[in-house]
Amino acid sequence: MMAHSVVVYKDPNAPRRTGLAIAINVIAFLLVTAIFAALAFIVLASLDGAREKGREGAERAQQSEMRMMEQTNLPVDIETTY
Repeated sequence: MMAHSVVVYKDPNAPRRTGLAIAINVIAFLLVTAIFAALAFIVLASLDGAREKGREGAERAQQSEMRMMEQTNLPVDIETTY
């Protein structure tokens, strides 16, 4: 069995890219990058808010647990953290 060769060459009749076409591509890339950065910022900001709500929820749960333990006269362990 014989291996086949592939010859790659530049087509001399192909249109050349001008400086304008390259500039448009660079601007499009920068625009997409800016949109991606803005979306990432929004997601990170909302995650920070969710983290704070989680802390508040854990604090409320701990307070509720302490209230329940006081009502049932069980010893309360203040050192426990979540």
